[in-house]
Amino acid sequence: MTPVSIPVDPAQPNQLIYPFSALLRIKLFDRDSYKAAFGVDAPNWDATQPEKRWFDSTVDPTVPGATYTYGVIDAQSGAITKKTISAKLAASVNLPGLVPYPVYVIAKTDATIGTAREPLNENALSTQDQAFEIAKELGLDASAVFDSEFGNPVFGTTYPPYELRRRWCVLFKGQAQEVGELLEAKYAKGIGHPFSWDLSGSVPMLVFAADPPDGIDTGAPQPGAEIAPPVRELLPNEKVATISLALAIQRTDMVNPAQPATGDGFNSDDRTMLHAVYGMLAGLGLKPPARS
Repeated sequence: MTPVSIPVDPAQPNQLIYPFSALLRIKLFDRDSYKAAFGVDAPNWDATQPEKRWFDSTVDPTVPGATYTYGVIDAQSGAITKKTISAKLAASVNLPGLVPYPVYVIAKTDATIGTAREPLNENALSTQDQAFEIAKELGLDASAVFDSEFGNPVFGTTYPPYELRRRWCVLFKGQAQEVGELLEAKYAKGIGHPFSWDLSGSVPMLVFAADPPDGIDTGAPQPGAEIAPPVRELLPNEKVATISLALAIQRTDMVNPAQPATGDGFNSDDRTMLHAVYGMLAGLGLKPPARS
């Protein structure tokens, strides 16, 4: 599935007070939600770029020098300002984390060893093609590949009909190396993780390439450096208001004319506002304090 994200102006909430997130024109992602939405992993974290949790599929990142301007919220004042970024940046996400490499799973086997039919460890098995591949990686030719099956029935292997793997080895500097064990070492960090073989010693040694910055433990983004997501403009009946020391959006057409205060000191407008604040806090997963 090709990841697609299209900006859309959200409908105005039918409530007095709502958070700035109600103005978002585009969906925000983390690595889990990106994978769930599109069936593929987001690209590796790029430590040279700011964190960015959204992308716009309507832009053309192939146009040299192209830029796009979005309305974004100023975190300090709550004002909607303009932010211009490159088309390439607009079209991509930059989420902390790395693409995971598939886990190497060794299929179980019912093969046995010797007359006692002792179970054979499946990591001793490989296919002939895998043996040829390992030999090539170690700078050997096909003549270095051999089946290490013992002729003595006391130590011989009995294979079920479905089992096509065998106990292949390669001869490296005069010593037999089990291909199954070399494969297990090669894929210890997952299938496809960059590696190289150190062939300077008497046995081949695996050397894994260093992982790039992941934006979590290494190359973490600077606080406040995230590219703000696009939002729609305020409507004529909306304004930025300070609610319980936090900024939010207030609908001006839902505020009733002030009424005389009751015995508890709150008028009808105060009660409407408090009810709206309660609803907004509940929507954010915050529990207002219980009445004393």
